[in-house]
Amino acid sequence: MVKTSTLSMLVACPFLALGVQGEGANVTCPEYRQFNPSRFEAEYVDDEGLSIQYMAPNGCECVEGMDDMHCKFCETDEGCQSENANQFCRRGVTVHANDTYKSFKCRLSPVLELLMPRGELSLHMDQINRSAHMVLYNWEMAEPINGGHAIECNFYGCDMIPGEQDVTCEESVCDCTDQCSDFSNNIVLYMSGHEAFFNVTGDGVGEHHVELHMEGAPFDIAAICTASACVEGLGLDLNKNMTSFDLQGVGNSTEVGK
Repeated sequence: MVKTSTLSMLVACPFLALGVQGEGANVTCPEYRQFNPSRFEAEYVDDEGLSIQYMAPNGCECVEGMDDMHCKFCETDEGCQSENANQFCRRGVTVHANDTYKSFKCRLSPVLELLMPRGELSLHMDQINRSAHMVLYNWEMAEPINGGHAIECNFYGCDMIPGEQDVTCEESVCDCTDQCSDFSNNIVLYMSGHEAFFNVTGDGVGEHHVELHMEGAPFDIAAICTASACVEGLGLDLNKNMTSFDLQGVGNSTEVGK
């Protein structure tokens, strides 16, 4: 079976995605996205240097209340309900039985920030397909969609166990864009084909130490993240415990939204 990049499929096959038909252009947006004509025709980089085509490919931007590269990081119940009136936003890193996914929005650790200024990390875990998709991207890279991020990894055979926070994936497939140096590209190639382990520990108060171990990588991926997901439920106690956790223990983490 050919394993295709999630990002590549979104860009190459927007017409196959389910969603709302955009007026004024033959574009069908994926779930939790809406068509914005001004973004469809916009330059690749806005006044602040942000890649519009990267965050809103084919003019499909996140609906209000949803954020991040995948547009599945929920910030409000209303964002989730743009697709399903019975969905609510659950915040936190713990896996629940009725989760279909977890979306992580991250900023890089101070050490990685030196290597990638304004860098961010986006991680999406799909519980149904037992897969995950991670992208390290850099707003300083003012390039079109194929060059707007530095490293993209897809993970397969991922176990998201209800009640747990740790996730193990059987295989990783990583690619480096033309923004990577030859040295970085060689490192990323070595990372592919190996097991990946997302380890989360903490004191139960809300501070979490998370390490992404990838065999073949010279260091653990480090970032400070928050996690959320749209879930079906009664909406009771789902908006509490927005947990900010620290990958590889860099910096202090706090629990907000309590």
